[in-house]
Amino acid sequence: MRGDQRTVGEQSRKEGGKIFGAGSRNTIVISILVKDGSDSHEVHYHDIGDYLSRDDKLNILCDKESVLNIDWRTILPDGNNDWINQRDQKYLSYPPLADENNSIFGIKDIGIVTNRDSWVSNFSEINVAKNVKTMIDNYNFEVDKLEKLSDDIDIKNLSSFVTNDESKISWAASLKMAAVRHEKMNYDSGSILLSMYRPFTKKYLYRARILNERTRKSFQTFPTPDSDNLFINISGAGTKNEFSSLITRELLDMNALYPGRNFPRYIYEISGLFNDRIDNISNDDEFYYVYGVLHSPVYRKRYANDLKKDLPRIPLLKNKEKYVEIGRRLADLHLNYEKQPSWEGVDFQISEPNYHVKKMKHPKKDELDTIIYNDSITINNIPERAYEYIVNGRPAIEWIIDQYQVKTDKKSGITDDPNEFSDDPKYILNLLLSVITVSMRTLELINELPKFEVQE
Repeated sequence: MRGDQRTVGEQSRKEGGKIFGAGSRNTIVISILVKDGSDSHEVHYHDIGDYLSRDDKLNILCDKESVLNIDWRTILPDGNNDWINQRDQKYLSYPPLADENNSIFGIKDIGIVTNRDSWVSNFSEINVAKNVKTMIDNYNFEVDKLEKLSDDIDIKNLSSFVTNDESKISWAASLKMAAVRHEKMNYDSGSILLSMYRPFTKKYLYRARILNERTRKSFQTFPTPDSDNLFINISGAGTKNEFSSLITRELLDMNALYPGRNFPRYIYEISGLFNDRIDNISNDDEFYYVYGVLHSPVYRKRYANDLKKDLPRIPLLKNKEKYVEIGRRLADLHLNYEKQPSWEGVDFQISEPNYHVKKMKHPKKDELDTIIYNDSITINNIPERAYEYIVNGRPAIEWIIDQYQVKTDKKSGITDDPNEFSDDPKYILNLLLSVITVSMRTLELINELPKFEVQE
């Protein structure tokens, strides 16, 4: 019956209406089990279909009246023991991006997981420093208390001995373990770096092994704030949305392409005071070839079931050089997304020079050609086709609308204001105009990809 409302964007629209109305979010399945004493064991399946409202789905059931009137599809498990969403068996012969002997990349990572975003991530570098210093002071105060108490304190009963006021501190597993060990923290200004918090949304991040729940291999791929690297980021196995890929210079928050995986161009070998940068893939052409293939609509559709269950595998295609070329051009476009000129025909009206944004919006839900930037600025003539460029289930344009608004976290009370990110008052307006162009140019470049033909 579909109805999974934990998805976003196009995938959410495909899932259609909530089966049980307000409050229901899960996919609903009707299972009919028949016990007839025979040795005939079969599984029959029917998918209600895409883009149907709740009423559409219920009307279909009413019209069918009986299971005998439904067009069932008999299904058998494949070699992977998949009953539905079966995978292409030949696909398994292609080299994977990582984790096997014939992998294309040496290592992969999951990106940054903080479990306390409001404290360690912010559009303002000054506010990140202030918030982190406050939390470290509060944490160290709690450790001082613990040192005077019984040694029988562990993670399970820690909350009985420390403050649980989330306006002072945000606890998670790594921080609790450090507190039980009576391990104190010191603030380090050199731990602030620029990260990609969400697609096309940069924020300042305080990266530290205890204050971030998981940093995994990030120090190996991006050891210092001024490190130089490139990352092909993908939505990993288990994603509820259609497959996505986005290249960045910055470390990506795992939730940006949830559940995110990244494949760095380089690895840093740290020895003493020196960081030696070595290849994590054979060469640049292979790197951009991967990026080109991952953007192929045919690839994404043909191997959609595989991409939801495991790391991508990359076939050797005819016209490989063209995939390398388009991959490079896509990478250049996505890496320099802030610097694109306004798309021809898109214009904006300014009643007064006020570029401060609170929350952008469309005049109406389906009026996509217009965005009200603020009370003084309206952007017009946005091509509706631009919304077809989707990253992690949401059009790139909608990521800008969603992320670039003033928000106050209810638990911590911390405000995150995108107007504080840049000294350029027009930064957010120009960013929105640039991402419209990025969306259109991405679609054009994808259309330039040659025919998807696997070399036998």
